[in-house]
Amino acid sequence: MRFLVKPVTAHLALFLLIYTLLNALDIYSSAVNGFNTFFKVFSGIFFAYILVLPVILLRNKAQKVYKVVILVFTVAIFLVDFYLFLMMQRTFATMGNDAVAAIMATNPAEAKEFVNTSFAVDKLIYCVVAVVLLITAFYYLNRVYIKWYILSEFMILVLIALAFNISLGQFYRIKEGNVYYLLTKEKCPDLRDYRQNPDVICSNDSPDNIVLVIGESFTKWHSSLYGYDKHTNPLLGKMAEEDLLHVYRNVKSAFGSTIPVIKSLMSGYLENSGNPTNWYEHLTIIEIMQKAGYETYWISNQSKTGIYENEVGRYADLCDSQSFVGNMHSGTKRSDLDEFLLPLIEESMEKSSNKKFFIIQMQGSHRDYRLRYSPEYAKFGVDDYATTHSRLSLKNREVVARYDNSILYNDYVVTEIMKLFKEKDAVVVYLSDHGQDVFDTSDNFFGHSWENGLDIPMMFYPTAVFSEKRTDLVNAIKGNTEKEFRTDSLMYTIMDIAGVETVNGISYKQKSLLK
Repeated sequence: MRFLVKPVTAHLALFLLIYTLLNALDIYSSAVNGFNTFFKVFSGIFFAYILVLPVILLRNKAQKVYKVVILVFTVAIFLVDFYLFLMMQRTFATMGNDAVAAIMATNPAEAKEFVNTSFAVDKLIYCVVAVVLLITAFYYLNRVYIKWYILSEFMILVLIALAFNISLGQFYRIKEGNVYYLLTKEKCPDLRDYRQNPDVICSNDSPDNIVLVIGESFTKWHSSLYGYDKHTNPLLGKMAEEDLLHVYRNVKSAFGSTIPVIKSLMSGYLENSGNPTNWYEHLTIIEIMQKAGYETYWISNQSKTGIYENEVGRYADLCDSQSFVGNMHSGTKRSDLDEFLLPLIEESMEKSSNKKFFIIQMQGSHRDYRLRYSPEYAKFGVDDYATTHSRLSLKNREVVARYDNSILYNDYVVTEIMKLFKEKDAVVVYLSDHGQDVFDTSDNFFGHSWENGLDIPMMFYPTAVFSEKRTDLVNAIKGNTEKEFRTDSLMYTIMDIAGVETVNGISYKQKSLLK
């Protein structure tokens, strides 16, 4: 043990010790159980040892260069984690594999938006001060030289392990969904290669149009439909007052990020649920609706691809027709507003006289919020939050105002989509993919929240023509607005509305929200 540890110099140990503080926060904020903590430390010991081992083997100039590389690497990880902890009270690893999956699915424009909205000068200053203090400590401690016998060799190994356990242990653990898997996985499977040709039996009373509108990052806590003090949903609120729109009160998203939510909406697949069947092997609502006699349309204001071809784009490929605002990398600048979905929907409505199932994916309130609405919807400003959000800084109140403006604009677009089908035999279902925490649980955090961002709005708009033909179904829609519901079961509700009796001989009606 002495031979392995002794060559590591004091200044290297200093940075590892400081970074250990971040990992202590990491373990605290992740609230992992004892076994997982042990496993992280154990894997960290192994990989940290592999990383430090060349220091022992190299000599002279090569050893100095390698030490510098390790120091730069350690400081870089320290700065990233320190900044994230200041901003979100979380380190990168405790955000879990969802964070990594989101990075791999994003595109450069979305990444730029995230950086722009996450940048905070004061937090950056804290990070710079921390580095200056580290360098100062390094300079003086290097002159004094810390004797290794002060700490036991075992403790040194443990500290090194803690310093790298998340960053490297998490990276290399061979398990689907971790960083290593996401960076090296093969191309996203083409769902068209996994078509199942299900046997679908339907009743004769199915509506001509079923419309599923998937919003983005809309939490019900910023909706006046759910009691929010800012009037963010005036148009939808009026429809609800006139008993044209039925608002569901107790709906939760299955996940806090888009890709796993889309998987659950399209197929009922739940990530990390222990299901042995791969996501691409699950029967999709698109295939079921096609067998039920519906033409399927995917109309989107989100990018089809990220760094990798992502799962959302693969579901779009299953549809009979797919359209994107601007291009397949749209929805990442102000010119790609959601209102440009409307002509695409109208064009699709005119394509044939067959029954149609529309999946419409909005840009909604995806951050950067200020790019999500046109100037005339900039109704809310910083002064509107002086009383209700007095605890927040001026800058953070501005973020809240921009978010609420995006909800106000979303109110307009969703209402316009519903108007397109007003004279049709149709039902429009709107829900957000997931919510958003906009300084609701912390004075310093806004964005995706895997714990607090699951409360979402959901609403049904059955047209007059639809309602006249299906009184019992409309009564069921009206009568279940207080029912607790999670969105991974929505496909069964759509099947119920479409009159699907059985799929491969099995009835799923008991899973419908309307039962």
